Amino acid sequence: MIAIGGPAGTKFGGNGESSACFRARLGFRGKNLNRTRDPSGGGSIRYTVCMATTLRVTLDQFLAVPESKPYRELMDGEICEKPMPNAAHSLLVSRLIYLLMVYKDRNDTFHVMPELRHADIEHAWVFLPDISVILKARLPGPASAHGNPVEIMPDLAIEVLSPEDRPGRIARKITYYRRAGVSLLWIVDPETETITVWERGGEPFEAAPDAPLAASPVLPEFALDVAALFAVLHAE
Repeated sequence: MIAIGGPAGTKFGGNGESSACFRARLGFRGKNLNRTRDPSGGGSIRYTVCMATTLRVTLDQFLAVPESKPYRELMDGEICEKPMPNAAHSLLVSRLIYLLMVYKDRNDTFHVMPELRHADIEHAWVFLPDISVILKARLPGPASAHGNPVEIMPDLAIEVLSPEDRPGRIARKITYYRRAGVSLLWIVDPETETITVWERGGEPFEAAPDAPLAASPVLPEFALDVAALFAVLHAE
């Protein structure tokens, strides 16, 4: 289910497009789109799209809609709203980016970007990892010069789970990551304080809490102190 909201009279699709045109362009019909007033007040109108129907959108239809928060992803023709982060999620993402940037200062061979919008055209998949690491050899020149979405898969994708994440959604994303040929995938779980690692062609394993976690072959000399990472959740 996704929610699209704004003040009464809001133009949703860009270029002054009305909500009626917006939903028609995406293929929504009245039975799929519920119009209610936001209970928080302020006169906002909230459109809730029930995705538990046979409704599907194409990649072109999805990309025609301007990005907005909360971000949306496309999987199997379904629009999936990316869960909003909580404090634990934000702390871990911030710490991981910091550690990667410290390593980048010594080894400037890659880009590190949070919530970069990727598109796998072959499988009609649009996704935003919490952190994308892409080797500069595969994404030459300024990263900002590349299109949106970027049609290059991350070499290392890091997903930090949020409380609203569902096991089925995560399992689907893992399947897509592996199908797309992502070299390395880390699933970071703040609740259990664990990191599950998927290496291309290998079986998943849980990182040892008392040993450095290598990011080979993407970042050969980078090592993550897993215990120190999760310690930020308990710092006062």
